[in-house]
Amino acid sequence: MLRESLALSEQAVFNDFADNFDIRGKDILEIGGCLPFEYFEKHGVKSWSAIDPRNRDEKINEIYTSVNGYAQLILFEDEHFDYLFSCNAFQHIQCFDAALNEMLRVLKPGGVLYANFGPIWSSPDGSHIENVFYKGKAYNFWDDSYIPDWYHLVYSCRELYEILSSKIDCGLAKALSEFVYLNDWLNRLEFKDYKKIVESCPSSEIIFFGGAKEFGYQRIIKDYINNYKSKYNNWISQKQDVLDDYKCRDLKICLRKK
Repeated sequence: MLRESLALSEQAVFNDFADNFDIRGKDILEIGGCLPFEYFEKHGVKSWSAIDPRNRDEKINEIYTSVNGYAQLILFEDEHFDYLFSCNAFQHIQCFDAALNEMLRVLKPGGVLYANFGPIWSSPDGSHIENVFYKGKAYNFWDDSYIPDWYHLVYSCRELYEILSSKIDCGLAKALSEFVYLNDWLNRLEFKDYKKIVESCPSSEIIFFGGAKEFGYQRIIKDYINNYKSKYNNWISQKQDVLDDYKCRDLKICLRKK
């Protein structure tokens, strides 16, 4: 049964996918990533292809193909795949509405798109600090909770830098602030954006759309000096009616092509 869940690991997300859908004898395309072959080997899939800009073009074995490419341009013919699978990738896909149309193009009628991903931009930790290198150390949101809830949505790059540098090294504050606002690693879509795009897609119907609100890791935030606290309080006040949507961290989207 499909339900909200955190995309904690590739293994956990794949297990949920395989538990909910019969993938034996099916052609499957993975969007963003390249799962270990042993995950799906025992399920008897007909073929598994994985497309990602970080992948190499490579025939791994008679079943598994790695493809270098993007979701916005998938070089397979129309209606080729029975399933599309994606783990922790959709939050990185630019021009998401166009990419979704391209993904659905290669899906057979009646075929299913399954994606579990996060944290999304509108979530409390949607700044998604990942592999920010400073003085030889890599900073990641699940290990280093430097940015308080929704600060990336409330403040400008300059304001966030000033807040962070009140308690941490100025160089690190600069690196984190620049990553949040200037990197192209995130598409910066909010919960409402994904919902609108999915609901307005004419070639698919929604099987499941929901967001998990747990963090899945210990989150301890420093007590920063914040001279812009009223701006944060005003933002929270304005979002009261939709704050539950902003608490959703990881989305699960399942669509069936018409």
